[in-house]
Amino acid sequence: MKAKSFLVRVRPRCFARWRSLPIFGPLLDGFLEWLHDQSYAMGTIVHYMEMLPKVVDWLRRHRITTLTQLTQQDLQVAHEHYRPRQEGASWVIGALERFLSERHLVSRGEVPAPAPVEVEVAGFEAYLRQTRGLAETTIHGHAGLVRAFLEFLRFDQNPSRLRRLQVSQVEAFLRQSARTNNRFSMQHLVATIRAFLRRQHAQGLLSRPLHLQIDTPRVYRGELLPRALPWAQVQGLL
Repeated sequence: MKAKSFLVRVRPRCFARWRSLPIFGPLLDGFLEWLHDQSYAMGTIVHYMEMLPKVVDWLRRHRITTLTQLTQQDLQVAHEHYRPRQEGASWVIGALERFLSERHLVSRGEVPAPAPVEVEVAGFEAYLRQTRGLAETTIHGHAGLVRAFLEFLRFDQNPSRLRRLQVSQVEAFLRQSARTNNRFSMQHLVATIRAFLRRQHAQGLLSRPLHLQIDTPRVYRGELLPRALPWAQVQGLL
């Protein structure tokens, strides 16, 4: 599906307003088409559209009103601003960074050296993209979990901690994560951490295969009540 037809169908009455969006309006057709080509789901594309005005407002508050004033460094600062506050905005900024970089539409600016966590996450993203062939939305999900793991280890303060990693530290992170995740989401988290540690071991950074020492929560087929059953019938089973 082409981006323009998507805009006309989803926002038929305000297509002109979206095209006149400051900074990114003239690029919107190409950006949405690029998202589609990158295998982003339709719902994600719609969500990114809804986040764009918020990103534009943030840039304008920082005196960036045209594309010629924008740099990759500005987008990285915006990304870091929104990442702990609103994931949707940070995700669309990350997509914009890649899109604008591929098209060579903005300069890099004076980009500071990335933090150790971001370097490690970027390497894992490249592995998932180039070796595993995962979709971009899936890669972002895995990257967010690995970032949380590295931040738990305080990797920025001492990158050598990864070489001295113990399984007890991994288990401590999983226990903390279990406070806000159910067993189904914990399975996904454990799978991501295993993949990350497996790659670290394959590269020789970890001397022991810690990924083989992490247990995953048990989830059983048919353990939940069928949703299609009427509530009265469910009560009759009790």
